[in-house]
Amino acid sequence: MGKEMFSTRLKELRMQTRKTQKEFADMVESTAATISAYENATKNPSLEIVMNIAEKCNISINWLCGLSDEKNLKPEITSYKDIALRILELLSLDLFDGRFELKLLSEDDAFPIQEYVQAIKLPNYPELLRFFETYKDLNKLYEDGKIKQHVIDTWLDGALEELSAISIRFAIPEVPPEE
Repeated sequence: MGKEMFSTRLKELRMQTRKTQKEFADMVESTAATISAYENATKNPSLEIVMNIAEKCNISINWLCGLSDEKNLKPEITSYKDIALRILELLSLDLFDGRFELKLLSEDDAFPIQEYVQAIKLPNYPELLRFFETYKDLNKLYEDGKIKQHVIDTWLDGALEELSAISIRFAIPEVPPEE
């Protein structure tokens, strides 16, 4: 690990968390002077410190050390926005001859027999379903030349902001007390 890459990535990470060196140091159980030394590439961290920073910030050690451009360990899904973004990422992939396609089907719709379809069934949350219905409608208008991409982008910014306000609550099953 080069000190320069680590220092650059650490500072980037701290700035993204919008923390001062002191606040970041408290979060990762270090000191502001030590964080400053890492950011200025005058000191190399121990493996224990690198692991602690990665764990506290939910990022890849490989990214922090400059061995990978993949920053996040796993995507956190805490709101409808996170679900929508993951699905939009899938829709944008173009890695093979076929593409992911958004088809909105009701419970009563049957899949065509001659067509092999893999499907993701979204939870029946009206806000999330409306988001994808509108997204599909806007893309149709774009394909027909009736609107420009910036219209979709503007709508997307606002719609994702609305979805970010809706938290997902995971139900934790109750464990009966031991007798």
